Amino acid sequence: MSEQSKYKPINCDYYDHFEIHAMRKTWIKLDIKEEDEERTYITKIKTLQTKDKSEYATLLHGEVIRLDQVVEMIAVDLTGSRIGAVLDKLEYNQWANHLIIKTLEGQEVSEEIKSALSHIFNAADIWNTRMGSQGYGYGIRQVHDVADWDTISQAMYQSTTAVLNNHSIDDTINYKNLAGETHQSSVRDIILHIVNHGSYHRGQIIQLLQQGGLKTVSTDFINYSRLRMN
Repeated sequence: MSEQSKYKPINCDYYDHFEIHAMRKTWIKLDIKEEDEERTYITKIKTLQTKDKSEYATLLHGEVIRLDQVVEMIAVDLTGSRIGAVLDKLEYNQWANHLIIKTLEGQEVSEEIKSALSHIFNAADIWNTRMGSQGYGYGIRQVHDVADWDTISQAMYQSTTAVLNNHSIDDTINYKNLAGETHQSSVRDIILHIVNHGSYHRGQIIQLLQQGGLKTVSTDFINYSRLRMN
């Protein structure tokens, strides 16, 4: 390791900010400089760790950065900025999917319900791939094992949010739909479509639970917004 690349300890007050953002799962804008390369991420801090007397953060999309490479760290306002509004909808979508998954745990759910929830993930995977993020090649009607729902839901969430590190929300994506037709849509519109599509099928699942006399839950956006304010 060269002299230039040796770790330069950050002060304790600054480290406290990393800890607070990690604990609160805050969306942050990180400007990073490593040697001559500069990068900007819209992300969260998953974990902090120390190795060989150097301090690191693992980011939401899996990358590990050294803390002394962070030039600037700013919390993203979810309600007062354009990028924040998109992130807020993604947070809601993940919250609602997680709530549905937890509600279905331990219940004898129908194949129709399993198919509807799986379809939410499959559609997100297709759109993530179209936007150039990590795809998993799920078929649109593929049904996933109950034991994998949490893992797949988190993977779809991370893949969609990773798009925002490579594209502006106003960037145009060229893609073909399942019928082979060519279309163009903005990143923002695609992400909002993913959220709205999920809401539609979560509504189906809740209706099916009610019809079957099973335990149900409300995934209304207003419920999420109340929790966010607290």
